[in-house]
Amino acid sequence: MQVTCIGGACVDRSYRVHGNAVAGSSNPATRGLPLFGGVARNVSENLARLRIDTALFSAVGNDALGQALLDELRAAGVDVDLVKVIEGSSDEYAAILERGELVLGAADMRAIESLSVDDLDRRWETLAASAWLFVDCNLSAAILQACLARRSIGRYRLAIDA
Repeated sequence: MQVTCIGGACVDRSYRVHGNAVAGSSNPATRGLPLFGGVARNVSENLARLRIDTALFSAVGNDALGQALLDELRAAGVDVDLVKVIEGSSDEYAAILERGELVLGAADMRAIESLSVDDLDRRWETLAASAWLFVDCNLSAAILQACLARRSIGRYRLAIDA
């Protein structure tokens, strides 16, 4: 594998408040289309569209959103065999926008939070064979530390998006 991306994969939702946002109140808003997001997911899709051999190591729920996210990545050319599918919902991020600026963001990231160093270990042979590991900071400190520590025994180059 040329590049393996490790990190977040979610559904992004946005709501544009009409006028000024009022804290502690219900605000009229226009809902945007849900989009697939997550730093590692976005990078993996863009690399695959550039015809770079790319895989994603992440976690999604076994719900319809998780399946659709994986289907879209496969269609773009991303290898999703490393993705952990958990029981429950896929991760979601909601942005409340006022005049195009973020007022409030809310994230339900239980899927990516379920990834552990044990999950990394189970996939390590494949991960370590990559030319590059791209790692985002949606991961636990333990997984980030493991990727850094193992760099000295791996052949991969490491890029971390903070």
